[in-house]
Amino acid sequence: MNLTEVDFQDITPNYFMHRLLGMRKAQRQMERIEWERTRWLATFVVMPHSKRKVRPQDLMQFPWEKAERPNLIEFIKENKSTFDKLTPP
Repeated sequence: MNLTEVDFQDITPNYFMHRLLGMRKAQRQMERIEWERTRWLATFVVMPHSKRKVRPQDLMQFPWEKAERPNLIEFIKENKSTFDKLTPP
């Protein structure tokens, strides 16, 4: 975290937590960039050997690219009382 011993002793726990979270976020971002770079490289390696056009997402889709879809049926069941109030008689 690039903190000297004196700096570490002078910071508050809240500041330390925010600094740690920021460092972890930066590390995750760098890891994602490396994975995406590897996927692009794999795409260009496979492309000359494929009869169809190959996109990077065709080779691999990462968890952070998948859009989370809320389960509509579960949402309606959980909020049935609210929907019943809104439905005209």
